Amino acid sequence: MAITTSQKVQGLAIAVFGAYAGGYTEELETAVDTVGLSAVAGSALNIQGILLATDLSEDSVWIDRVLSHLGVTDTDPAYEAAVGAMEDLVSAFGRAAAVVAAVEYLLGDTVADEFESIAAAFQDNVAAAEVFSADSTDLDVGDLIPRTPQPVASPSA
Repeated sequence: MAITTSQKVQGLAIAVFGAYAGGYTEELETAVDTVGLSAVAGSALNIQGILLATDLSEDSVWIDRVLSHLGVTDTDPAYEAAVGAMEDLVSAFGRAAAVVAAVEYLLGDTVADEFESIAAAFQDNVAAAEVFSADSTDLDVGDLIPRTPQPVASPSA
């Protein structure tokens, strides 16, 4: 099944900010339809550190933050594989392309066995974000961040 614009927007908001898109949903969906998800991701990444009040200038810190938003924790059996994949993507294509690739991979129909529980939890989080954001007018990012459930670690192998 194809990934919808709504899923892409909510997935990107969760991955970048750890928050639902809320009242920004319609504007973001229009932007994704107009300029593409990578361009929207690039714009979001320009303000990510400011909104999260975190220095994300080091790729390793940024990767760890994005992975935690995606539900990948350092205790997860898939953590090292996820870090390696993100490092390769960031090195080859940049942060915007890396976060888009991660979101689209986890929302896709086929993921590696080690990422199945992470993908399922992320897809559930995106679905909850779609429900919450459908009629939301809330533009306060501080209000939207607590709306995301805590990451669910995959069971140990």
